[in-house]
Amino acid sequence: MTLITVDRALYLLQHIVHQGSLTVNQAAACVGTSRSSAQRLLSSLSSAGLIERDPDSGRFRPGDEFLRLAARVLATTDIRRAAADSMRTLAARWREAVTLCLRLSNNHALYFDRIPSPRRLQYVVPLGETARLHAGSSGRAILAYMQPEEIDDALSPPLEAYTPGTLTDPTAVRETLAEIRVQGYAISYSERIEDAVGVAAPIFDAHGKPVASLLISIPLVHLDDLPDLTIVGKAVREEADRVSLRLGWHHEDLSGSEYDSG
Repeated sequence: MTLITVDRALYLLQHIVHQGSLTVNQAAACVGTSRSSAQRLLSSLSSAGLIERDPDSGRFRPGDEFLRLAARVLATTDIRRAAADSMRTLAARWREAVTLCLRLSNNHALYFDRIPSPRRLQYVVPLGETARLHAGSSGRAILAYMQPEEIDDALSPPLEAYTPGTLTDPTAVRETLAEIRVQGYAISYSERIEDAVGVAAPIFDAHGKPVASLLISIPLVHLDDLPDLTIVGKAVREEADRVSLRLGWHHEDLSGSEYDSG
Protein backbone atom coordinates (compact mmCIF):
# COMPACT_ATOMS: atom_id res chain seq x y z
CA MET A 1 0.00 0.00 0.00
CA THR A 2 1.14 3.55 -0.71
CA LEU A 3 1.00 6.13 2.06
CA ILE A 4 -2.08 7.71 0.45
CA THR A 5 -3.81 4.33 0.32
CA VAL A 6 -2.97 3.65 3.98
CA ASP A 7 -4.37 7.05 4.96
CA ARG A 8 -7.57 6.33 3.05
CA ALA A 9 -7.91 2.88 4.62
CA LEU A 10 -7.46 4.26 8.14
CA TYR A 11 -9.89 7.09 7.44
CA LEU A 12 -12.41 4.57 6.12
CA LEU A 13 -11.97 2.31 9.17
CA GLN A 14 -12.52 5.30 11.44
CA HIS A 15 -15.81 6.11 9.72
CA ILE A 16 -17.01 2.50 9.88
CA VAL A 17 -16.34 2.46 13.62
CA HIS A 18 -18.13 5.75 14.23
CA GLN A 19 -21.08 5.03 11.95
CA GLY A 20 -21.43 1.37 12.92
CA SER A 21 -21.51 0.19 9.30
CA LEU A 22 -21.17 1.45 5.71
CA THR A 23 -22.17 0.27 2.25
CA VAL A 24 -19.63 0.18 -0.58
CA ASN A 25 -21.15 3.35 -2.09
CA GLN A 26 -20.99 5.14 1.26
CA ALA A 27 -17.38 4.04 1.65
CA ALA A 28 -16.53 5.46 -1.79
CA ALA A 29 -18.16 8.78 -0.91
CA CYS A 30 -16.42 8.81 2.46
CA VAL A 31 -12.90 8.63 1.00
CA GLY A 32 -13.72 10.45 -2.26
CA THR A 33 -12.83 7.63 -4.61
CA SER A 34 -14.46 5.26 -7.07
CA ARG A 35 -16.58 2.30 -6.05
CA SER A 36 -13.93 -0.14 -7.30
CA SER A 37 -11.17 1.62 -5.32
CA ALA A 38 -13.36 1.63 -2.22
CA GLN A 39 -14.02 -2.07 -2.72
CA ARG A 40 -10.26 -2.73 -2.74
CA LEU A 41 -9.80 -0.77 0.48
CA LEU A 42 -12.65 -2.67 2.11
CA SER A 43 -11.16 -5.95 0.93
CA SER A 44 -7.78 -5.10 2.49
CA LEU A 45 -9.39 -4.16 5.80
CA SER A 46 -11.49 -7.35 5.69
CA SER A 47 -8.42 -9.50 5.05
CA ALA A 48 -6.83 -8.06 8.19
CA GLY A 49 -9.97 -8.85 10.20
CA LEU A 50 -10.51 -5.17 10.98
CA ILE A 51 -13.92 -5.14 9.29
CA GLU A 52 -16.41 -7.75 8.12
CA ARG A 53 -19.38 -7.80 5.77
CA ASP A 54 -22.80 -8.40 7.26
CA PRO A 55 -24.21 -11.39 5.33
CA ASP A 56 -27.77 -10.05 5.50
CA SER A 57 -27.41 -6.34 4.77
CA GLY A 58 -24.13 -6.41 2.83
CA ARG A 59 -22.86 -3.49 4.93
CA PHE A 60 -19.32 -3.43 6.32
CA ARG A 61 -18.95 -3.27 10.12
CA PRO A 62 -16.08 -3.58 12.66
CA GLY A 63 -14.52 -7.04 12.55
CA ASP A 64 -13.38 -9.46 15.23
CA GLU A 65 -9.71 -8.47 15.13
CA PHE A 66 -10.57 -4.79 15.53
CA LEU A 67 -12.80 -5.62 18.51
CA ARG A 68 -10.02 -7.68 20.11
CA LEU A 69 -7.58 -4.79 19.68
CA ALA A 70 -10.13 -2.36 21.09
CA ALA A 71 -10.63 -4.59 24.12
CA ARG A 72 -6.87 -4.58 24.83
CA VAL A 73 -6.73 -0.81 24.63
CA LEU A 74 -9.83 -0.34 26.74
CA ALA A 75 -8.33 -2.59 29.41
CA THR A 76 -5.99 0.26 30.32
CA THR A 77 -8.62 3.00 30.43
CA ASP A 78 -10.32 4.55 33.44
CA ILE A 79 -13.74 2.95 32.99
CA ARG A 80 -12.64 -0.46 34.24
CA ARG A 81 -11.14 1.03 37.39
CA ALA A 82 -14.14 3.34 37.84
CA ALA A 83 -16.54 0.40 37.69
CA ALA A 84 -14.61 -2.05 39.88
CA ASP A 85 -16.02 -1.06 43.28
CA SER A 86 -19.61 -0.87 42.02
CA MET A 87 -19.31 -4.27 40.36
CA ARG A 88 -18.06 -5.79 43.61
CA THR A 89 -20.87 -4.12 45.54
CA LEU A 90 -23.56 -5.51 43.25
CA ALA A 91 -22.00 -8.98 43.14
CA ALA A 92 -21.78 -9.16 46.93
CA ARG A 93 -25.35 -7.92 47.45
CA TRP A 94 -27.16 -10.05 44.86
CA ARG A 95 -24.78 -13.04 44.49
CA GLU A 96 -25.20 -13.04 40.71
CA ALA A 97 -22.74 -12.38 37.87
CA VAL A 98 -22.08 -8.69 37.18
CA THR A 99 -20.75 -7.64 33.76
CA LEU A 100 -19.35 -4.38 32.43
CA CYS A 101 -20.47 -3.86 28.82
CA LEU A 102 -18.80 -1.22 26.64
CA ARG A 103 -20.35 0.61 23.71
CA LEU A 104 -18.23 0.07 20.60
CA SER A 105 -20.34 1.88 18.01
CA ASN A 106 -23.91 2.90 17.26
CA ASN A 107 -24.73 -0.79 16.79
CA HIS A 108 -22.59 -2.95 19.07
CA ALA A 109 -21.50 -3.42 22.67
CA LEU A 110 -18.63 -5.53 23.99
CA TYR A 111 -18.83 -7.79 27.06
CA PHE A 112 -15.66 -6.48 28.66
CA ASP A 113 -15.25 -7.35 32.35
CA ARG A 114 -17.07 -9.51 34.88
CA ILE A 115 -17.32 -10.61 38.48
CA PRO A 116 -18.72 -14.17 38.43
CA SER A 117 -21.51 -15.41 40.66
CA PRO A 118 -20.50 -17.51 43.66
CA ARG A 119 -23.47 -19.75 42.88
CA ARG A 120 -23.15 -22.94 40.86
CA LEU A 121 -25.65 -21.92 38.17
CA GLN A 122 -24.95 -18.77 36.20
CA TYR A 123 -25.69 -17.74 32.62
CA VAL A 124 -23.27 -15.27 31.05
CA VAL A 125 -22.07 -14.20 27.60
CA PRO A 126 -18.31 -14.85 27.14
CA LEU A 127 -16.07 -11.84 27.63
CA GLY A 128 -14.84 -10.39 24.34
CA GLU A 129 -18.07 -11.26 22.57
CA THR A 130 -20.17 -8.51 21.03
CA ALA A 131 -23.90 -8.03 20.56
CA ARG A 132 -26.20 -5.64 18.77
CA LEU A 133 -27.53 -2.92 21.07
CA HIS A 134 -31.19 -3.72 20.44
CA ALA A 135 -30.90 -7.19 22.01
CA GLY A 136 -31.09 -7.51 25.78
CA SER A 137 -30.93 -5.13 28.72
CA SER A 138 -27.19 -4.36 28.58
CA GLY A 139 -27.43 -2.99 25.04
CA ARG A 140 -30.77 -1.24 25.40
CA ALA A 141 -29.63 0.53 28.59
CA ILE A 142 -27.04 2.22 26.36
CA LEU A 143 -29.25 2.60 23.30
CA ALA A 144 -32.02 4.40 25.22
CA TYR A 145 -29.79 7.42 25.82
CA MET A 146 -28.14 7.71 22.43
CA GLN A 147 -29.00 10.48 19.95
CA PRO A 148 -32.21 9.95 17.94
CA GLU A 149 -30.32 9.53 14.67
CA GLU A 150 -28.03 6.98 16.33
CA ILE A 151 -31.04 5.04 17.56
CA ASP A 152 -32.49 5.09 14.05
CA ASP A 153 -29.22 3.63 12.75
CA ALA A 154 -29.11 0.92 15.43
CA LEU A 155 -32.70 -0.10 14.69
CA SER A 156 -32.29 -0.32 10.93
CA PRO A 157 -33.61 -3.75 9.90
CA PRO A 158 -32.88 -6.55 9.90
CA LEU A 159 -32.42 -6.82 13.66
CA GLU A 160 -30.53 -9.94 14.68
CA ALA A 161 -32.24 -12.54 16.88
CA TYR A 162 -29.95 -14.32 19.37
CA THR A 163 -32.75 -16.41 20.90
CA PRO A 164 -36.47 -16.83 20.19
CA GLY A 165 -37.04 -14.17 22.87
CA THR A 166 -34.95 -11.42 21.24
CA LEU A 167 -36.94 -8.30 20.33
CA THR A 168 -36.52 -7.75 16.59
CA ASP A 169 -39.43 -5.40 15.92
CA PRO A 170 -38.07 -1.79 15.91
CA THR A 171 -41.39 -0.45 17.24
CA ALA A 172 -41.32 -2.86 20.18
CA VAL A 173 -37.70 -1.96 20.91
CA ARG A 174 -38.54 1.77 20.88
CA GLU A 175 -41.31 1.15 23.40
CA THR A 176 -38.82 -0.45 25.77
CA LEU A 177 -36.40 2.45 25.27
CA ALA A 178 -39.08 4.89 26.41
CA GLU A 179 -39.63 2.80 29.55
CA ILE A 180 -35.89 2.72 30.25
CA ARG A 181 -35.66 6.49 30.06
CA VAL A 182 -38.45 6.77 32.65
CA GLN A 183 -37.10 4.24 35.16
CA GLY A 184 -33.36 4.50 34.49
CA TYR A 185 -32.70 0.78 34.01
CA ALA A 186 -33.55 -2.05 31.60
CA ILE A 187 -34.88 -5.56 32.18
CA SER A 188 -34.92 -8.32 29.58
CA TYR A 189 -35.95 -11.96 29.55
CA SER A 190 -34.12 -14.68 27.55
CA GLU A 191 -32.96 -12.30 24.80
CA ARG A 192 -29.25 -13.14 24.70
CA ILE A 193 -29.34 -16.43 26.65
CA GLU A 194 -32.45 -18.51 27.15
CA ASP A 195 -33.73 -18.89 30.71
CA ALA A 196 -31.77 -15.84 31.87
CA VAL A 197 -32.91 -12.40 33.01
CA GLY A 198 -30.78 -9.30 32.48
CA VAL A 199 -31.00 -6.13 34.59
CA ALA A 200 -28.80 -3.27 33.38
CA ALA A 201 -28.27 0.48 33.74
CA PRO A 202 -26.27 2.95 31.63
CA ILE A 203 -22.91 4.53 32.40
CA PHE A 204 -22.23 8.05 31.07
CA ASP A 205 -18.94 9.81 30.38
CA ALA A 206 -18.02 13.38 31.31
CA HIS A 207 -19.95 14.66 28.29
CA GLY A 208 -23.16 12.88 29.26
CA LYS A 209 -22.86 10.28 26.50
CA PRO A 210 -23.75 6.62 27.21
CA VAL A 211 -20.49 4.68 26.97
CA ALA A 212 -21.22 1.46 28.86
CA SER A 213 -23.64 -0.39 31.10
CA LEU A 214 -23.59 -2.50 34.23
CA LEU A 215 -25.44 -5.81 33.89
CA ILE A 216 -26.63 -8.38 36.40
CA SER A 217 -27.37 -11.76 34.79
CA ILE A 218 -29.89 -13.86 36.71
CA PRO A 219 -30.98 -17.43 35.91
CA LEU A 220 -34.76 -17.61 35.82
CA VAL A 221 -34.73 -20.26 38.54
CA HIS A 222 -33.10 -17.76 40.92
CA LEU A 223 -35.90 -15.19 40.67
CA ASP A 224 -37.73 -16.65 43.66
CA ASP A 225 -34.65 -15.88 45.77
CA LEU A 226 -34.72 -12.19 44.86
CA PRO A 227 -37.04 -9.28 45.71
CA ASP A 228 -39.05 -7.53 43.02
CA LEU A 229 -36.80 -6.79 40.04
CA THR A 230 -37.56 -3.08 40.34
CA ILE A 231 -35.50 -3.13 43.55
CA VAL A 232 -32.65 -4.84 41.72
CA GLY A 233 -32.97 -2.38 38.85
CA LYS A 234 -32.77 0.64 41.15
CA ALA A 235 -29.70 -0.83 42.84
CA VAL A 236 -27.98 -1.36 39.48
CA ARG A 237 -28.91 2.18 38.40
CA GLU A 238 -27.47 3.66 41.61
CA GLU A 239 -24.16 1.88 41.12
CA ALA A 240 -24.04 2.78 37.41
CA ASP A 241 -24.60 6.43 38.39
CA ARG A 242 -21.69 6.17 40.83
CA VAL A 243 -19.46 4.92 38.01
CA SER A 244 -20.64 7.77 35.78
CA LEU A 245 -19.82 10.32 38.49
CA ARG A 246 -16.32 8.87 38.78
CA LEU A 247 -15.95 9.47 35.03
CA GLY A 248 -16.90 13.14 35.42
CA TRP A 249 -20.61 12.94 34.61
CA HIS A 250 -23.16 15.32 36.14
CA HIS A 251 -26.88 14.53 36.36
CA GLU A 252 -27.79 17.67 34.44
CA ASP A 253 -25.67 16.45 31.51
CA LEU A 254 -27.96 13.46 30.88
CA SER A 255 -28.23 13.34 27.11
CA GLY A 256 -31.53 11.47 27.18
CA SER A 257 -33.49 14.58 28.19
CA GLU A 258 -34.18 15.59 24.59
CA TYR A 259 -34.99 12.19 23.15
CA ASP A 260 -38.05 11.29 21.21
CA SER A 261 -39.57 8.35 23.06
CA GLY A 262 -41.57 7.34 19.99
